[in-house]
Amino acid sequence: GDTISVRVGSVAHPMLDAHYIEWIAYVSPKKVMIEYLKPGDAPEAVFQASDEDASIYAYCNLHGLWKTDI
Repeated sequence: GDTISVRVGSVAHPMLDAHYIEWIAYVSPKKVMIEYLKPGDAPEAVFQASDEDASIYAYCNLHGLWKTDI
């Protein structure tokens, strides 16, 4: 469809004050969308997009940047 759902971790990533996902981004040649998160939020985002040539980035305040290609 026209939505991409992202959940960080096969088991939900911690979302504590000291360890959490700060943001999740959808990046394609046509657009960039970012969902900013804070401790206590679910480590997930839904983007209105359907480009096949895209990547998802997630930034953990302890472990840094993660990337996966769609």
